[in-house]
Amino acid sequence: MAYLEIFLLTERFPAALRDRLNRREITARSVCGELTASSSELDFLSTKKVLVLLAMLRLKGDSIFCWLRPWYLYLLLVFTLIRTMTKPVFHNLLDKLAISLMAFVISLSAVAEDAAVLDETPKVKVSVLEFTSPQFYWDEEQKKVKGEVGNLFQCALDRVDFEYTLKVYPTSRQHHLIATNQLDVAFAWQQTEERDLIATFALPVKKVMFGVLTTRDDITDMASLEGLTISAPRKSNWIEFLRKYNVDIDESYSYESAIMKAIHGRTDGAIFAQAAIQGKEVEPAKFIPIDEYAIGFYVANLSPRRDEILLALNQAITRCTK
Repeated sequence: MAYLEIFLLTERFPAALRDRLNRREITARSVCGELTASSSELDFLSTKKVLVLLAMLRLKGDSIFCWLRPWYLYLLLVFTLIRTMTKPVFHNLLDKLAISLMAFVISLSAVAEDAAVLDETPKVKVSVLEFTSPQFYWDEEQKKVKGEVGNLFQCALDRVDFEYTLKVYPTSRQHHLIATNQLDVAFAWQQTEERDLIATFALPVKKVMFGVLTTRDDITDMASLEGLTISAPRKSNWIEFLRKYNVDIDESYSYESAIMKAIHGRTDGAIFAQAAIQGKEVEPAKFIPIDEYAIGFYVANLSPRRDEILLALNQAITRCTK
């Protein structure tokens, strides 16, 4: 049994546990829990130590995970019986074979169990803003975001190292799901103080122009909106933005409804990114550019994987926006 003794005394075996084992303060039972066989009765001199060693192969951090199954013990019993029926000259070889085989079996078991854990990891729940323009739109057939701006977001999603599901929601729905921990990631959002309360903004993906769509001729800048009724999608960043000005805010369900109200004069105008109307017929209304702002991904503060998701997104965004 020299091989077993030497192996157990190497640095592969934690010193504290090795000392306690040598002082006979612990046994395979105390490390691995209840064993269904009485290994002390076996002729296999260091069976208990072998069991402890095998348990230590599953050492992770400061905790011992003993994954010994009853049939592992049966395998040891088989080797013990074979050993008793062979000449002593072959004992050392059998001991090595027993340890090698058991280590190999447990390694395969560990890989299978770790793979099962990975399979059970829930996918990250992602939502793309319900928004359609030549620069940013959802391709239902390919299940991807397309367009000049959309391609940058899809590039980042293609490079993250986590699996995800992707659904299309209007801003108000995204906001509710993020706030109630039913959604991990929402895009394409502008960073605002209100959103920072419920989620964390990743690196900016793109700067876009925003402005006001209106049929009026007297709107030239934000100051000229004073006293007017301006539409914006409910729960969008534009609601918070408009509150800084003396305007009557009309909260619309979606970008489309805000646009239609502005075109038909039911409101004095609608505020949003210029991309929202590109390729669309908006006459007699016209778009008045105001300024640029950055859009990107927001990760829910309540998401248990927030830091992991943010790191993956930021790395992917950096690669896609060089």
